[in-house]
Amino acid sequence: MLQKKVPLSNDQIDKHGQRMSVLALENAMRQTNVKIMSSHAEHNFINPPIGRMENAQIEKDDKGVTWLFGTYSLFELEDIEKENPIENRCLSIHSQDSGNITIFYDKSYEDEGLEAEIEHLQQLFDPNNKNSI
Repeated sequence: MLQKKVPLSNDQIDKHGQRMSVLALENAMRQTNVKIMSSHAEHNFINPPIGRMENAQIEKDDKGVTWLFGTYSLFELEDIEKENPIENRCLSIHSQDSGNITIFYDKSYEDEGLEAEIEHLQQLFDPNNKNSI
């Protein structure tokens, strides 16, 4: 298994104009360290995972930026024959309650009226839902 320490996030404003607080980074670290966070090619969950994220930790650099790092493990063919203890972790499973529809959208770009359209769709599917995006 190939392993590499990779940056996951930090407490600086990103290209979308958003920022994660140190508390949010700490929560993400805890979630990463109790689940097996599988990684799929092109985020396509139909195919088996190609790797996983594990062992997240928070570090502060010499400029005062707080970083969340994780160890990314990329599976290799010979890993199939090896024992792979999960050390009291559980798989992170994507599931949806029966009878519900969840709408996700990507805020990586701005599109005039996009949020209003999504809220309209949400109201069409669930008129009793008072949550706003």
